[in-house]
Amino acid sequence: MGQTKKDGQKLIIVRSTAEAQNKVEAAVEQYFSKAAHLRVRNTTREQGDLIYEVSQRAIDKAIDQTKSSIVEKLIKIEGVISVDQVEQTDNISR
Repeated sequence: MGQTKKDGQKLIIVRSTAEAQNKVEAAVEQYFSKAAHLRVRNTTREQGDLIYEVSQRAIDKAIDQTKSSIVEKLIKIEGVISVDQVEQTDNISR
């Protein structure tokens, strides 16, 4: 068994139309400079979900540089339905 640790990880969950997913991915990559890790991509013909794992440190750094939150940036993209930011409190590691 691995050990459980809490390290300030956040999940950014984006629901959008299928057509908007590429724009969302580009925006997340630009905003976090590759510090966000895509963990889930779920796509149907009509819509899709993208779930990113990001450290609190990366979020704070990006906010300092851009003066806006990732939620504000993503919700402005045409086709984005919702954006949720969730604290990931349990992380199993080896």
